[in-house]
Amino acid sequence: MSQRRVTIYCRNCRHSTLGYQERPNHVLHLIATLFLCGAWLPVWLLLCCLPGPKKCGRCGMAGR
Repeated sequence: MSQRRVTIYCRNCRHSTLGYQERPNHVLHLIATLFLCGAWLPVWLLLCCLPGPKKCGRCGMAGR
């Protein structure tokens, strides 16, 4: 999975920090969609629409 940089407030560190958010691996999902004749497409679209959890760059805990 790739990562996207985001600014978050970390409850553990108690301040705003630069964190990251996981994104889906589009090449892997494309291969799965082609291999399964399109059956994986709804899962791929759902993963693209729902954002993953944002994590603190310092401590790794989930932030807001």
